[in-house]
Amino acid sequence: MRDESTDIIRIVVEMKPEASAEAVMAYLFKHTSLQINFNVNLTALVPTGRAGVGQPARLTLLELCRHFLDFRREVVTPPPARTSCASCASACTSSPASSSCSTASTAPSRSSARRPRAQTRSRR
Repeated sequence: MRDESTDIIRIVVEMKPEASAEAVMAYLFKHTSLQINFNVNLTALVPTGRAGVGQPARLTLLELCRHFLDFRREVVTPPPARTSCASCASACTSSPASSSCSTASTAPSRSSARRPRAQTRSRR
């Protein structure tokens, strides 16, 4: 046996002329970890058009990776920044250039939106 590895792994097995290559390969596959078999269940909930509803489907490895990466992009990527409105001091749907605020009449003022601080008792 000879190791001719460079950037890739390459092992050369030198045999006697009367040896069977198929028998040697069968022995190597059976008694070493050159080949490992395992079962995998690639059933997943695939997103549908409705929010929070998934359809079970059996996926290929490529499809599974694609859905996972799409999910990670959705979860990890921050949402686009919203401008805050000067009149209601919150994220507003009106454009910053417009003088009328679409949420000013319904949004509470900044001081009334604050929650009271929790009362803490001092330990004696």
